[in-house]
Formats: sequence, structure tokens, C-alpha cells
Amino acid sequence: MIAQSRVTVGTTAVQLASAGLTPKNVTIKRVQNNAALFLGSSSVTTSNGLPFEGSEPLSFTLTAGDSLYAIADQELDDEVAVLTGTLLL
Repeated sequence: MIAQSRVTVGTTAVQLASAGLTPKNVTIKRVQNNAALFLGSSSVTTSNGLPFEGSEPLSFTLTAGDSLYAIADQELDDEVAVLTGTLLL
């Protein structure tokens, strides 16, 4: 199953995607580039997160039970487009 969404990212960590009980392919792309964004777990901060820069999409696989979060360094309401697809094993 494929799902799409747009998530607004601010200065509080927000969940972009979650794998639940089965692995998921995830592609994310910045829709707006107003602030610096950082990716990581639910405890992501601007100090420990992976910088998510530019306008190119980023694709990867979330394993079962994993979730991806993002946080911004400024409250500028950046938007991220998220596309997920469940992996069939």
C-alpha cells in the first residue's frame, strides 16, 4: 500500500513516517526550504540530528517498529512531502 502526506516541521520534533509491524520504503522531499531541518528518532534535536538539506528527495527503508522524525532550527513552518510503501516480504 502506498500513502502520501505533507508534514509541517517546526521547532518540536514531529513524526514523518512509521513502519509499524512491517518494513516500509520511505521517500521524503522538502517542499519549502525556510529553515534547517534535521532527521532522527523521537529524541532528535538540531544538535544530534542528520541535516536534511537541499531539494533532492531522500529514500530509505524503515524496519519494523521504526519511526522517522524531523525538527527545524527555526519556527518557519517548513513542509516535507512523505511517500511510503509497505514492503512485501
